Amino acid sequence: MEYLVFSKHEKFGSVKGEIVPKRASGNKALGALANNGTAPFETDPVTLKQSRLKGGWTYNSGAKRHAKDELTGLWLRIYSGNELIDEFAQPASLKTQEKWEG
Repeated sequence: MEYLVFSKHEKFGSVKGEIVPKRASGNKALGALANNGTAPFETDPVTLKQSRLKGGWTYNSGAKRHAKDELTGLWLRIYSGNELIDEFAQPASLKTQEKWEG
């Protein structure tokens, strides 16, 4: 199985709330799967940060007082040998809005 994890990272102290999209890729061996079976797995960690100024504090530049990173999606591809046998994306729009570059 191969995967892509999508996230967006808000630049702390940015006047415009600048968003930096990121993706992390990886692969895991799952072993044999039964029809409609499940297999738990863990992706490599993705670091998400949050920043908030103390009450009453502001940036001199007028930037937002808080910023937060978020996970935005997950795209999986399941293989049997070299043959792609299934694919899943959440949200489903990832398959049309992004390119698979793992």
